[in-house]
Amino acid sequence: PDAVVVDAQPQGRVFRAESQPGSLRLVGLPITGGRAQGANTYEASGGGLFVSRSELRLENCPIINNRADASGGGLRGVHGAAVLLDCEVSDNSAGKGGGGMDASYSATGNAHRTAFAGNQSAWGGGVSARSAATCILFDCRLENNRAEGSPGVGGGLACDLDSEVSMTYTLV
Repeated sequence: PDAVVVDAQPQGRVFRAESQPGSLRLVGLPITGGRAQGANTYEASGGGLFVSRSELRLENCPIINNRADASGGGLRGVHGAAVLLDCEVSDNSAGKGGGGMDASYSATGNAHRTAFAGNQSAWGGGVSARSAATCILFDCRLENNRAEGSPGVGGGLACDLDSEVSMTYTLV
């Protein structure tokens, strides 16, 4: 086929990379329609992708229209690493943090030439870094993201609990 799109059609999380040896790589693969829900934060996070104790590299991958009842509507990383290169992360939502991307619990979230737009969550509508996480944003755009509900902070970006964010050539 000319194009492949992975669409979960709100039936569950699209991808989970957990305790994978080596580095995983996705190129040019649209990820959409994911829905993370469940009885606990683990099950209810990472609507599009959930990365735990793994390293995932996404290149030219649109992450669009995913939802998580907890954190990381588009992508959530815990104790792992996610690298986004030339991606679009848009129109995702989360009930808690990181509508577009959430990095938590010593995770690393790196984005290069990536747009975070139209995402929504309670904190860090575009990007959330929590609990000793590190986010590096290089030549990115965080536009028209929203933090709604409680606590309603950081429409573009929220960083707390010993986390670090570095931004270079990035528009918020």
